[in-house]
Amino acid sequence: MNFFAHQDRARRGSRYYTLLTSVIVLGPALLWGLSTETIDDVGWAEICVAMLLFISVSYWFLNRKLKDGGSAIAEQYGGYLISLDPHENDRWLLDIVEEMAIASGSPVPMVYLLDADGINAFAAGRTPQDSVMGVTYGAAAILDREEMQGVIAHLFSATHSNDMRLDTRMKGVHLGSGLLVLIIGLSSASLLPVGLGWIFLMFLAMSRVRRQRKYLADAAAAQFTRNPQSVASALRKIGGHEYGALIGYRDKEDCPQMFFATPFKNLEQRLDSPYPPLEKRIWRLDPDWDGEYPEVP
Repeated sequence: MNFFAHQDRARRGSRYYTLLTSVIVLGPALLWGLSTETIDDVGWAEICVAMLLFISVSYWFLNRKLKDGGSAIAEQYGGYLISLDPHENDRWLLDIVEEMAIASGSPVPMVYLLDADGINAFAAGRTPQDSVMGVTYGAAAILDREEMQGVIAHLFSATHSNDMRLDTRMKGVHLGSGLLVLIIGLSSASLLPVGLGWIFLMFLAMSRVRRQRKYLADAAAAQFTRNPQSVASALRKIGGHEYGALIGYRDKEDCPQMFFATPFKNLEQRLDSPYPPLEKRIWRLDPDWDGEYPEVP
């Protein structure tokens, strides 16, 4: 696998979908400016100002929720901190985190364990300095050392690229635009269906940006570990495991994109899921894969 070529491909895809998202976000304002219609004598300039105001307020609100750093998010998901007083059985996991931190040139984060049977892990925080990592008991029990290295390397790539900050910005755009559509819909009910369609297209384009970031993190993990099969093998085990990557005991969907794989059942088949299908991720890493998942106890 040429992981640099795969990273470039994912970056190009991310830039393309980011541009598409920007066109979708700004499209109504541009069309408004080219038309002569108004809503209650409100012109396109006022609509642009209102849009920016709502987006800015929404981004500020979402950013405030992350002010306590990744530790607060890990505890929200029921994580148990193991970095300060690790059990002997957890030392291997902390060693892997330290190794991948060195390989990626990142600070060593605090590590949490989540009481969930699914094979999954997450990285949470606004910056690499306040980020933490969490690993489910299912992942710690089922993945071998090389597979865990691939998963942790994926998380370090996402942290290093500030994926969570990017996602917060996109959420701010989506929430702010949604509030604007609601207010316009109250003023002119005929525009509400158009506004809802605009919001859906925007969210669909944003989900494609998130998917490209997952592909990028997979390719970067292959670079950090020098072993594309480490990530591919972990993904295959997720596909063959009874619980997959689910942590469904607590369906908190505030930050689902921070996980290694789809954490909630209702995200798996959604068109706007931020996660690419497992098989597509595996085939990018292992083009010779036969499409079969192993039986995982």
